[in-house]
Amino acid sequence: MTADPRAVLAVYDALAAKQARAELSPVGFQALRGPITAAARYAYEQEVLPRRVEFDELVEATCSALGVSADRLG
Repeated sequence: MTADPRAVLAVYDALAAKQARAELSPVGFQALRGPITAAARYAYEQEVLPRRVEFDELVEATCSALGVSADRLG
């Protein structure tokens, strides 16, 4: 975890702005729902994780660590 969540948010904002100008694929949590869900499932199946982890649980933990709402990160 970073000592300064503002740094993480600044990088996110910069990437989101770049994406908007370049018309790249969507950014934010919802854009990552499928890949993160699959990665978490594979990690559980390979016993990397001791229990199943849901996408929304990861979003909640990330937002909590950064001190923002999920809406802030899309």
